[in-house]
Amino acid sequence: TFGVSKLCETLHTQKHKHVFYEPEPDYWMVMIVQNPKIIKSGTKDEEEWLEDQLDHLSLHALLEKVYNLFKLFHGTFQYIVNTHGVNAFREMLKNDMPSIVQQINLDYVDLFTTLDGIHFLPVNKNVYLRIQSFINFTEDVLAESIVYSSVLYKDLLVWSGLEQDDMRTFYTYLNDLRSRTNLKKKPGFITGPENLEDPTNTKISSPKVFIGPSATQYHLIIYQLMDVTCLFLINSAAHENLSFYRQLNDYIKPHIQFLAPIIAEYSK
Repeated sequence: TFGVSKLCETLHTQKHKHVFYEPEPDYWMVMIVQNPKIIKSGTKDEEEWLEDQLDHLSLHALLEKVYNLFKLFHGTFQYIVNTHGVNAFREMLKNDMPSIVQQINLDYVDLFTTLDGIHFLPVNKNVYLRIQSFINFTEDVLAESIVYSSVLYKDLLVWSGLEQDDMRTFYTYLNDLRSRTNLKKKPGFITGPENLEDPTNTKISSPKVFIGPSATQYHLIIYQLMDVTCLFLINSAAHENLSFYRQLNDYIKPHIQFLAPIIAEYSK
């Protein structure tokens, strides 16, 4: 039975769980997951469906994570429909949603999934102030371009100027990027210019992202060196300017080389 005062968020059957999520008014997302099963040995092989193996709160948190990752790179559903139309919205869902869903590993779905937390690296006051000073000076030097910054050491967050919900989505995206690619073998810009050393190569790949309740547009720059990863959100005017990337690289590279060994001491 369905109540009239509360929304239905899950529907359980013997073989499946249906999860419903309304991320925006009048837009619903539905995820259908097959319950695990085992084969009972005996005179006749019988299937036993493990109906309680998958927790509905964890599945609901996964569906919310899928929406947040999609929104990060495309904006809200309503924004897409208003800006590009319904047909374009369907194409975006068709092209991009499968790759996001493929990131879900149901083998690791449990109650901790609902927390969707960020792993922090605790540092003392002096180290924290050095990192904050580094970010403040970087944002001051390139104030016309950089809007937000964050610093991670390996997979641990050290400092962030983003709201926690936005940082959580970036953290999820970055961890997935680490699992799919070997970032350690590529120092420098992960997103941004393809090759700063080659003056003939002007190709730049800095994906557009949408941040905050109003889905403000920025471009994402990921820079990695010596296990330190910096995330920069920059305005649209700067993202195709190669001189900006050269200036950013020249400024932050020596600072990261100085800070990385200091931060590493606190990760042991």
